[in-house]
Amino acid sequence: MPSAAELRHIQWNYYFAFAALRSVWSIYSINFLDFTILLCCTIMK
Repeated sequence: MPSAAELRHIQWNYYFAFAALRSVWSIYSINFLDFTILLCCTIMK
């Protein structure tokens, strides 16, 4: 059974990994949104 300090350390590692994943995902989703809008504008012309 891991100690409380070890558990807290693991918890922070998960938190940072999740935050990094969120930031990467937000960048990709914004780029995807821009790409979709650009594609729609190109088709409409």
